[in-house]
Amino acid sequence: PRPAIGLTKVFLKDWHSKELDAVRGEFLTTYVITLQRYTRGWLARRRYQRMRRATIRIQAWVRGYQARKRYLWVRWAVLRLQAWGRMSVARRRYERLRSAVVLAQACERRRRARLEYRFQELLGLPADLPRSLQTQVEVELR
Repeated sequence: PRPAIGLTKVFLKDWHSKELDAVRGEFLTTYVITLQRYTRGWLARRRYQRMRRATIRIQAWVRGYQARKRYLWVRWAVLRLQAWGRMSVARRRYERLRSAVVLAQACERRRRARLEYRFQELLGLPADLPRSLQTQVEVELR
């Protein structure tokens, strides 16, 4: 027997109603499972995206920290190298200047020794006369 269809209602027998309820239950179960699957998938994707963004943020922070540490170390190393380079140039310049000064002093001492020797020869003073006596003799001769 078929269900009776009125103008605004459908009249069912009891077994028709049970059959439709079973079909509706299967449909609702399938629909609920699908809805839950999509919702769980969406939640998992959202959680994954949050975790991914947090991971990327942490990685960026760590990379920045490492880059800053590396920059400071490289900067320190470059400054040390520059200081050593400047020190080496300054040391070479100082050594050259010192050698020139020592040479100039030696030349001046030699020149004075020659003048003193010539002066002693002119005055007829002995070469082994103490310096203090030589000075007194020079003052008296003036």
